[in-house]
Order: sequence, then C-alpha cells, then structure tokens
Amino acid sequence: MTIACLVGLVLGASLTYAYFDRFFPEAKPESRRYHRVISPIAFLIYGYTIWGAVDPSYFVPGIALMATAVLTLGTFLAQPVASPPPAGG
Repeated sequence: MTIACLVGLVLGASLTYAYFDRFFPEAKPESRRYHRVISPIAFLIYGYTIWGAVDPSYFVPGIALMATAVLTLGTFLAQPVASPPPAGG
C-alpha cells in the first residue's frame, strides 16, 4: 500500500503541473508560472495528509500541520505579480 501511495503522490504532482498547460493555455504567463510551482507542492502536502488515513505508521500530524500552514502562508505572500507594461508603448 505504501508503494501505491508514493506512486500516486508522484504521478499526481506531475500531472498537476501538466494540467495548467493543457486546460489553461490562455492564462497570463505570471499566473501559469505561479500555479506550476504552488499546485504540485500543494498536491504533495495534501496527499501526505490524506496518506495519514491510509497508513498512519508514516504520518506525523505536526509535519502535516506545519507544511499546510507554510503552504497557506506562502501562497498568500507569493501572489503572482503582473508584468509591467512595455516601455514607450
């Protein structure tokens, strides 16, 4: 079961990265860059938390809590910033 969970975490994180290329081709570049970084990390953190229900022998609630808190704070602080308009135009 542990191997299946690890495969699911890795596969899910990589597919999350590809998801934004496939389904949001018109999104602004800064937004796509932001989501390409944050979303796979979030998937891994939330996947670890869910994994705790499947196999509690590897789950440490404090790690899950801290990782979720850091991710939540990080997504707030690292909001995508629009690129400045081209000069002279």
